Amino acid sequence: MTVLMFPGQGSQFAGMGKALFDRYPDFTLLADDTLGYSVKELCVNNPDNRLSDTRYVQPAIFVVNALAYQHYLDTGGKPPNWLVGHSLGEYSALYASGAFDFRVGLKITQARGRITADVRDGGMAAVVGIESDILENLLAELGMQDVYIANYNTQNQTVLAGNPQGLAELANILEERGAYSVALNVNGAFHSPFMAHAFTQLKNIISAIPFIQLTCPVLSNVTAKPYTEDTFVELLSSQLVKPVKWKQSIEYLIDKDTSDYIEIGPGSTLTGLAKSVQRSISETQLVS
Repeated sequence: MTVLMFPGQGSQFAGMGKALFDRYPDFTLLADDTLGYSVKELCVNNPDNRLSDTRYVQPAIFVVNALAYQHYLDTGGKPPNWLVGHSLGEYSALYASGAFDFRVGLKITQARGRITADVRDGGMAAVVGIESDILENLLAELGMQDVYIANYNTQNQTVLAGNPQGLAELANILEERGAYSVALNVNGAFHSPFMAHAFTQLKNIISAIPFIQLTCPVLSNVTAKPYTEDTFVELLSSQLVKPVKWKQSIEYLIDKDTSDYIEIGPGSTLTGLAKSVQRSISETQLVS
């Protein structure tokens, strides 16, 4: 069975989608009209380094993901059995499943970019070299109330969010244990309680969106299980304050006998993460 995976913020780069904008002029013009600026100019030339600005990045990635998905279908790509997106990429997965149309998805992600760009509290750090369950126990042992797990990417790659001072202190402790932590260049502590105000704002916007029945199951980052008709608003908005359960999502899909994982959009990070989770499961099965 085929799984399509959509990347989120962090996958952007100058030149992304370059071959797609002229191929799909109707989508591109609609995006320009909705956003109020040229999305092609933004993505290809990155004027004033705007691809480092959350307000521009989030709608840009949604557009490139959408065009890449259309190109995938138009060039004979197999219809997916499952859809999943990492953080912001979940909006692309829902769009691909027909939850809302292109313009609505673009308006939501533009609003999400604006709301999250206004958050200036906290920071984030990627942690490598320590298993996520051990890291959870360590946070509990240390009593770090202002540092949270934001992304479960693989068994040995986790992202933290929280107070910058707490993240710095934890980095020193992790180094002593043979792991390492790298601070991320973000303006806030995404996927943590630090985003509570942004969550409320986004939920008010999403509550006004009429969601359409999905044509293909989409996994939620919050639960690592499929969306249901009555969970759209709560799950999509609470994604801002809850950790991204990417590892758990891939584990769920593997349990469903999926075998073909295809990344749709800029970069190949999710492909690497999925392979890492698959490899971890295979090694565990060999040991047992």
